Amino acid sequence: MQNDRSIGIDCLRAIAILWVVAYHFVPLSIFSKGTYGVLLFFAVSGYCISFSASSSKSAWDFYAKRLGRLLPALIFATLLITAIKHLFPQFIEASRIPTWFDAFYTLFALPTLHILKIDLIYPDGAFWSLD
Repeated sequence: MQNDRSIGIDCLRAIAILWVVAYHFVPLSIFSKGTYGVLLFFAVSGYCISFSASSSKSAWDFYAKRLGRLLPALIFATLLITAIKHLFPQFIEASRIPTWFDAFYTLFALPTLHILKIDLIYPDGAFWSLD
């Protein structure tokens, strides 16, 4: 089987991830714009998604592959982050601790569609992009 991965794309993805991590943990002014890493990651992801869409047999096949890749990570991250925030509340601002209802609502109700018209606390601020 031929490997369709591009080393250049993987390098760009690594740079984007490292830029965001550096923004959060390295106090140098060069990393003060963490959104640049996020924008680069989204641009690379969009490029990769176009190849995934073109190699899919149908729209259903494309979405099934996407859900198969994203949903397990979303479920694991949601449960882990919510549990950590409940186990160590002294390290988290009280207004950022989600309830377990918030966590499950994030997984099943797609809060970005605002179906139930309720306020919630995302387990993590980045989860909006996975909804």
